[in-house]
Amino acid sequence: MRATQACLKKSSTLIFGEALNCTSKFALRQTLKVGGLKATREDDGYWYDLCDSSTVLEGSSKLSVAYIEEKFAKAYYTFPSSMDADKVVEVRNMVASKYGQPTSSSGNPSVGEVSYTWNLKGGIKVEVSCGWPDTTVTLSYVHPVNFAAIEAEQERQKQAEKAEKYSKQNKAF
Repeated sequence: MRATQACLKKSSTLIFGEALNCTSKFALRQTLKVGGLKATREDDGYWYDLCDSSTVLEGSSKLSVAYIEEKFAKAYYTFPSSMDADKVVEVRNMVASKYGQPTSSSGNPSVGEVSYTWNLKGGIKVEVSCGWPDTTVTLSYVHPVNFAAIEAEQERQKQAEKAEKYSKQNKAF
């Protein structure tokens, strides 16, 4: 209980009132439901839960949320955009209204890929980005340590699958 209270004191990144660096998979799933998001995939067999976010965040279509060992790792909203370079600026301004100006930025929204990053209290990194020529915008919340653990586990699984594939074929060569 004390650890949770200490975590909450240093946390500033909330989604629907839930502190991302302190939450559990169960708690965040419940919070998202209460917040009005409808799960389109909530399955522990996948890295990401998927939710329809169109009714709670204007312009967005989905929220994807990843967990590792029952802890939050990453969430990102998708804002579909077809050749609308202003969409990333619009989302950046929305995020800046809550968290202030970005800690860093790169690119130019008029001519290619762009990203804006906020490094927030409690260790959560928030990023607004879009690519080029696909101007779909993402607003992501990342717990760097937990997300790095997901990436390491995914790489381990990829290498194990490759080794198994080679093993099954090694009589042929």
